[in-house]
Amino acid sequence: MPEHLWYLTALWEALIAFIILRKYFAQLLPYCIPLIALNLILGRYYFIIDPSPYPLKTAIRLNFLTVALPCLITGYCIRRWEKRILQIRHPAVYMLLFLLLLYAETSILNYLEINNNVSYCIFTLPLAVTFFICFLRSSINIPQSIVTLGKYHSANIYYYHAIIIGLLTYIPIASTYYSTVGSLIVFVLTALLSYIILLIGRIVGRSKHST
Repeated sequence: MPEHLWYLTALWEALIAFIILRKYFAQLLPYCIPLIALNLILGRYYFIIDPSPYPLKTAIRLNFLTVALPCLITGYCIRRWEKRILQIRHPAVYMLLFLLLLYAETSILNYLEINNNVSYCIFTLPLAVTFFICFLRSSINIPQSIVTLGKYHSANIYYYHAIIIGLLTYIPIASTYYSTVGSLIVFVLTALLSYIILLIGRIVGRSKHST
């Protein structure tokens, strides 16, 4: 399995662990969220333990225990205590604060030339949580195109984004702008690839039914 698909195995392992914990140790679920700190220690901040520029292997720093389970339980807790959480005033202020703190954190690490290509930072999860809460509180109608993108194409975007990243390395102009808008370019191109894949699938399906 390609390295970037680590989350597929981590997710089903986390689901099994979550089912067991919820059935027999439900009161311990919120205490599993800080396990995300293991990802920070073994990932972005591993230089504190070992100054080597090379991070640990993906299977060690990215797995069900260090990422999938704490993130899964975070979502569960938000849903369980949704009414209480939605009473938090001005969540957008907290979201902006965590966004600025995340920017400051990554800027400091880059300034210190500590960039080991590990995505998770201290403020990644707090930002995601406040972002999610803002959407729960929002009365804005989400366009159907965005709903469709998330419902039918999010998996393909996850599966194939590494292919697009690999192809962009062969395009000089893409490499020039990758550091600033690379994520957006990869997202747009992978979404387009997903649309093409689903379109071909529908055409093939129709041709089979017509014969």
